[in-house]
Amino acid sequence: RGLGGSRGGMASSILGRILAIVLAVAAAGRLGLGVIAYRTANALERPSYSVVRQLGGGVELRRYSPYLIAETSVRADSMREASGKGFREVAGYVFGKNRPATKMAMTAPVRMSSDPRGGVPSTTRVSFVLEKSYSRRTAPAPLRGQDVRVRSVAPHL
Repeated sequence: RGLGGSRGGMASSILGRILAIVLAVAAAGRLGLGVIAYRTANALERPSYSVVRQLGGGVELRRYSPYLIAETSVRADSMREASGKGFREVAGYVFGKNRPATKMAMTAPVRMSSDPRGGVPSTTRVSFVLEKSYSRRTAPAPLRGQDVRVRSVAPHL
């Protein structure tokens, strides 16, 4: 009886250690992926700006230079539905569903706006900033039937 109880305690101890190791590896992996995602997001090209004034709490008042966006408008019953549909439509354009099938780099930010007075369903605009190397003349053309348009955004605060 003493030996059997000892083996059960030892098996339980080994399982506990294995579980602790698995949890530690999972936590380290999650942290590692978070660091990679953070670095990747911060390496994306963004519109040029100058800081007009530093406000409290790390907030900046910025003056943005002009830039190009690829934009679509989506009518949907919820912001979640509209943002999902809009994101897929514009991402398709950026990742090669354009003429001449050019895959462009991801940039930041992804922009979304909705008219709060529009009721339900409302129209939500979703847009991606295009790389600085493109102009209105050189940006790939959306495919026929694709609800994506390329437009300039004027300088703004």
